[in-house]
Amino acid sequence: MPPNFPANDKSKLVHNLKVAGISLLIVIVTMAAVVGGLYWWGKYSTVSQVKDELKKAVLVMESKYNETGAYPASATDTIASSNNKVVLNGSSSFDGTTYCISGISSSDKSVAFHVDSTKASQGPQSGTCETRSDLPVSPAPGGLAVAFASSEGIKVTWNATLYAKSYNMQCSTDSSFSNPITIDATDNSGMCEKLKTKTTYYCRVKATNSVGDSAWSATLQTSTL
Repeated sequence: MPPNFPANDKSKLVHNLKVAGISLLIVIVTMAAVVGGLYWWGKYSTVSQVKDELKKAVLVMESKYNETGAYPASATDTIASSNNKVVLNGSSSFDGTTYCISGISSSDKSVAFHVDSTKASQGPQSGTCETRSDLPVSPAPGGLAVAFASSEGIKVTWNATLYAKSYNMQCSTDSSFSNPITIDATDNSGMCEKLKTKTTYYCRVKATNSVGDSAWSATLQTSTL
């Protein structure tokens, strides 16, 4: 049989258990508040780091524009984060009149912002240049050039273009591209292979993102060896 405590002792036991339960609940709530506070403080600090680096990058781009009258063709070659906690990347339009730069936290990839020169007064906005909510279609790539040519292959480079997620390159023996060789590229170069020797080829490139494809670039004419 269970012990038969006096009524007064039972009341004290119930009271003590209630006090212990409330104390434990206070400890749990306090710990959760501390952990949550640390998380959100860390998140706030990370966001501030990314935004600060983007603001510095904008100053660099504007300085280059004042020097040359155009933004650099590849913003990635011009800007660099001043610390290893933020990764910056981006590009300019072919005519050097606009640019978009993304900043992503190295420790938390979900913290990503961008600055578009056409909306620079708004400051850093959420998302990268390629994932922004108002993502436009990319302009056509420019600056096509032959990196090298062999008897069976041609490598072409071009200027990275705004908002591009990837590129589509075509090589054809006729300028109408009736039967082209097509390749996909994630950066600003591509290689057409298994070509005919000593043959003239025409090459073109378009940029693509989640919204759609850009217009085709100007056509580049070259030959295999």
